[in-house]
Amino acid sequence: MYKKLLWLLLSICQASYADPTIDIETEYYTVRGSTPDNIRTDMNQKRQDDYDAYTKWHVEWYFETAREDDFCELDQIDVTLDVKFILPQWQPSRHVSDEVETLWDDYYTALVEHEDQHKDIAVEMAEEIENALYELEGESSCKRLKKVANATANDILDEYKEAQKQFDVDTDHGMNEGAVFP
Repeated sequence: MYKKLLWLLLSICQASYADPTIDIETEYYTVRGSTPDNIRTDMNQKRQDDYDAYTKWHVEWYFETAREDDFCELDQIDVTLDVKFILPQWQPSRHVSDEVETLWDDYYTALVEHEDQHKDIAVEMAEEIENALYELEGESSCKRLKKVANATANDILDEYKEAQKQFDVDTDHGMNEGAVFP
């Protein structure tokens, strides 16, 4: 009983310090034009997946198991999240009106905020996976514990994939938040 209580206290302490490794990268594609129509035409030709911007993410989890007597628990838990923003970068010409610059700035601010929310959802997912792995109770079988740990992480992953899709449905891919040009 004492051993299980100590393990529970340690896992609670570890869970409060769970901190996935997060790597964020931004890739830009250059957009040119001096009018909203020129800019939109160029962006449409260069964008990926029919969207002006995109946030790609990939999560992985790693753990070891440690056996003590007839008890197996997770050890050395590590969750990593790679996030990559793909964004347009406008290269305005010298003869661009203030109105066009303002249109772009408002659009771009909304676009980046939308993509940043996708990143936040992914970070929340990685944190939840790591915390869930720390909170898993040990098992008598390490093989069973690995199976439970992976199933737990995959269930969370599936839940957040749906959350990402629903976020785009709710915001119409950011258009309801002002990420529309022109």
